[in-house]
Amino acid sequence: MNVSQRKLAKSMGINEKTIRDVKKSLGIESKTMSEEEMLRVIERITQTVDLKADARKKLEKRSATFEPDVRRIDKQDQSSVMDMLQDCKEQYVHNEGLIKRFQYEISLQDITMHGNSNGTLSPLPQISMMEKFQKINISLRNQIVQLEQELGINAKPQDEDNPFI
Repeated sequence: MNVSQRKLAKSMGINEKTIRDVKKSLGIESKTMSEEEMLRVIERITQTVDLKADARKKLEKRSATFEPDVRRIDKQDQSSVMDMLQDCKEQYVHNEGLIKRFQYEISLQDITMHGNSNGTLSPLPQISMMEKFQKINISLRNQIVQLEQELGINAKPQDEDNPFI
C-alpha cells in the first residue's frame, strides 16, 4: 500500500513541507511512500517532536529556577564608587567568558559564511553579534581603566592575570 505525503501530513496533523523535509533527509524521493518508508518518516517525526518537547521542558525548568546573582547597590543608602568599579570588573570578566564560549560555538560550526539565494555570500549573523558584544566589552574595559586612573589605582606590572593592565 502506497501513501501520499499529503495523506500522511493530514493524518498526523502537520504540514506537507515537514513530510517533504523528513523524506528528503531520509533519502526518499518518490511522491508516494511504501509502508516501510512511511514508518521511517513517522518514526523520525516522532523522535523530533519528542526531542523538542524534552528541550522545552528542560528550558522551562531552568528558567523557573534561575535567580540572578547581582549586588543590589541601588538599594543601599550610599554606594561606593569602589563597589561599582568591582561590579564593572565582574561583569567584564563574565562577558569575556561568554565571548570565549560564543567563539568556541562558532568554531564548532566550522563555517563563517552562508550562501544567499542570489548566489552571494554573507557572514553568519552570529559573527556580527559577537563583534558588537566584543566592542561593548572593550568599551567597558576602557571605562574601568579610566575610572581606576582617576581614582589613583595603579595595576601592578607583575600581575599578569589582571586584564586591566
